[in-house]
Amino acid sequence: METTQQNDSLQARFKSIKSDHRDRRFYSYAVGEYGFEGYFRVHPDMRMELLENYELDEVREKANDSFKTRTTNITMNPSDVSRNTLINMVRDSEYGAGNDEEQQKYFAMESPWGADKRSSNFKTFFIAYDQESVAGFSILEMHIYDHGIEEGKTTASIYIELEFILVNEAMRGNGFGMDLSIAMHAFILAVLKEIYVDLVDFERILTSYQADFDSFGGTQVSDHIESAIDEARDSFISWLNTDYVSRGGTTPPEVAAIDRETGF
Repeated sequence: METTQQNDSLQARFKSIKSDHRDRRFYSYAVGEYGFEGYFRVHPDMRMELLENYELDEVREKANDSFKTRTTNITMNPSDVSRNTLINMVRDSEYGAGNDEEQQKYFAMESPWGADKRSSNFKTFFIAYDQESVAGFSILEMHIYDHGIEEGKTTASIYIELEFILVNEAMRGNGFGMDLSIAMHAFILAVLKEIYVDLVDFERILTSYQADFDSFGGTQVSDHIESAIDEARDSFISWLNTDYVSRGGTTPPEVAAIDRETGF
């Protein structure tokens, strides 16, 4: 990891984030007009390895027994998927449709490069496919903000929220929610490390995570994402204490404990 030089705009720091080309057998992403865009391919031979953070043996056993041959393709912020497709899936679920105008706004793709140069808001849609059909989707939001001087220190915050995860009712029980969880875990682990490094010149970095869920399966997905946040923060702190200091870095930032708000 290498540090990013001071920029006048917080937004300029994140536009060059992209995946390592060596990971393309599993995923590839880069920052585009609507934030992070790319794909994940959850291969059977990777699924068990990437489920290590699930604590329950029966979850791993189910993955091993049920998904020996399937590769799940997952796209991030795909422009070719109609927002109405996602809204209709919600309408057909127990969550209901809500107000159509509000739904259209909620599911719209928006640029993270707004007028406020102190912030970037990445709203990422993960769409899982059963062959050509949409099997399920999730929405993960990352909001990064430059607070200026706060409590005597230059402060940046990273807010992460699991906003939504839903599998088509006709396709439930086939592991698509699990595969969405795997993709989001891998995404958070890779991207958050880079975001932390891009904020290294701040004196204090805050991280918060929020998720509300309505089922045991939702709890597992949320725990899986939390584990990625923990690992990314620990990796950044380790880098600060070794490579960053040894290469002549300035005083490392204070990396506050993660503020968590999850539950039913």
